[in-house]
Amino acid sequence: AVVSTQSGHYAGNDKEVRLESCLAELSSTQDQLFAVKEELVRNRSEAEKLRESLQRARTELDDLDKNIGQIKGERDTLAASQPKMRSLEKKIGDLELLNKSLSRRLAVASEERQRAEEEATGGTE
Repeated sequence: AVVSTQSGHYAGNDKEVRLESCLAELSSTQDQLFAVKEELVRNRSEAEKLRESLQRARTELDDLDKNIGQIKGERDTLAASQPKMRSLEKKIGDLELLNKSLSRRLAVASEERQRAEEEATGGTE
């Protein structure tokens, strides 16, 4: 009977030790779980910031693509107008030469008229 009591006492003591060990392990696991949950919240917050940043980058990229398309269109329009521009530049050059020539002829004609008037006036006096 004594052995039985002692063995019962030891068995109860072992259960307490085991229970305390399990409670300590549970507490440690809960602490680890809390730490993991905190890290998860931080990671989710960081992921949301990255998602927003990615969305802004996508929007900027779309805007850049539109601008590139517009610039390419303007470049193509400009390239198509180059032959016409060269033709217009040549015509402008030709007109400038004609203008100079006509200006000289007008100046000569004006001088001749002035001389003729002077001769006509001088001859009648």
